[in-house]
Amino acid sequence: IALYFFFRNVQIQKYAFIFGILNIAALVFTVIFFFASLERESSNDYGILLSSVTTAKISPDKSSNDAFVIHEGIKFKIEDEVNNWVKIKLSDGKIGWIPTNTFDII
Repeated sequence: IALYFFFRNVQIQKYAFIFGILNIAALVFTVIFFFASLERESSNDYGILLSSVTTAKISPDKSSNDAFVIHEGIKFKIEDEVNNWVKIKLSDGKIGWIPTNTFDII
């Protein structure tokens, strides 16, 4: 927008004004996405496995198929909770369900 006042040519002033407005809009969107990302990353929805070995399931049910095996001390993000099961997401992207009595929230 400073270019608007710097140039005396009306055509250049017009382009400078449009460019300035677009930059302000881009700045607003960047700030919005930054704070949304910051909120998502700073949430306290993380847990650490306390039992020595736990098998994550495909769905929140003891009789469902196994998804993967995790070991004591692994950190994960808590995605959802249903009854006594939580949906977890590992840092490598694996998703599964584990019982609530096998971990602690950090």
